[in-house]
Amino acid sequence: VRLVEMDENNVTERPGVYSAMEQSGTAAYQRPDIEAWMKDFSAGKYGKTIEEVERCVDLMSHERRLDQGSLAQLLQDFMQAFYIILGKKELQAHQLFGDEASLKLYRQAGKSVKDFKVWINHIVKKSAEYVTAVSDAGAVVHRVKKYIRENLGAELSRNQIAGHVCMSPDYVSRVFHQETGTLLSDYIVQMRMAEAEHLLESTCLPIGEVACQ
Repeated sequence: VRLVEMDENNVTERPGVYSAMEQSGTAAYQRPDIEAWMKDFSAGKYGKTIEEVERCVDLMSHERRLDQGSLAQLLQDFMQAFYIILGKKELQAHQLFGDEASLKLYRQAGKSVKDFKVWINHIVKKSAEYVTAVSDAGAVVHRVKKYIRENLGAELSRNQIAGHVCMSPDYVSRVFHQETGTLLSDYIVQMRMAEAEHLLESTCLPIGEVACQ
């Protein structure tokens, strides 16, 4: 029974011989220097961020300081710090990683070192793409305008639009105004009025139907 419990608690996937006389229980967890990893990420050193995280978990694994409990704690500590950094970069983490593929990887991340590494690679690389996108105000505005055009007949709140581009509502509104000279809400009204004019001129739809659309 002891060996079965030890096997179930093993997250390192290391080959070797284990004895039932070895100490059981949760491995002592010592929080690594996560802030140093965040500094690398903030500085755009995405590859180094991944390398340092992997080096750390490999060392913890080699020293047998990792089990399900300590790996879960490391995952929680990393994500807490990482989400704060993304927020400072005007990104909405819950939108960025809310897709099914990301959620599946996150659910697996605490099961083994291998799964943890896959998750870290995924979120760092995906975040890096969006950090680059945030820095390109023109690209942000283009994506916002495209989304508005494709959803003129739906509810278009500032939060919904910002969620589509995985960025904070304040940032999206500010950048849109700076780049276009028009408030986001005013632009939506203008586009809806232009579409209504087009429908009135090119279709036989009654005014009431056009207004509903």
